[in-house]
Amino acid sequence: MQELFPAEVLDKALVLEGNYFSSAIALNDGKGGWSVQALPAEAQLSSVHGILCEDLNGDGKKDLLLGGNDSGFLPQFSRLDASFGHVLLNAGGGRFERIDNRASGLFVQGEVRQILAVQAGVERRVVVLLNNEKARVFKEKSEK
Repeated sequence: MQELFPAEVLDKALVLEGNYFSSAIALNDGKGGWSVQALPAEAQLSSVHGILCEDLNGDGKKDLLLGGNDSGFLPQFSRLDASFGHVLLNAGGGRFERIDNRASGLFVQGEVRQILAVQAGVERRVVVLLNNEKARVFKEKSEK
């Protein structure tokens, strides 16, 4: 930093400290308290930008569908492009179990920015919106 900026600029700089960098969820205990739970290791391989929180398997518990990636960094900082989407089923007690992409049917390349559930007649669809690309539409698997 000292090579990039003169001392008078650095002396006036606001210094902030980060201490938690994992993608995580905050769980409400229903009594006014919260706990932070890091997402599974596979969800840490890239950024998360879109989250759908919905019961995906019909067990009455809210599951998570995640998408992300970001290629807008300077070349020397590389790209965050290791995510093809994640289905995390709620196992209870604040635990989520990741379903492999082949088993879930979710495989999305690109920069996901939003994930929505929509009703298409009698069937549900998951719409994944990406930067500078056409939206992807997935049919929810029926396990009910």
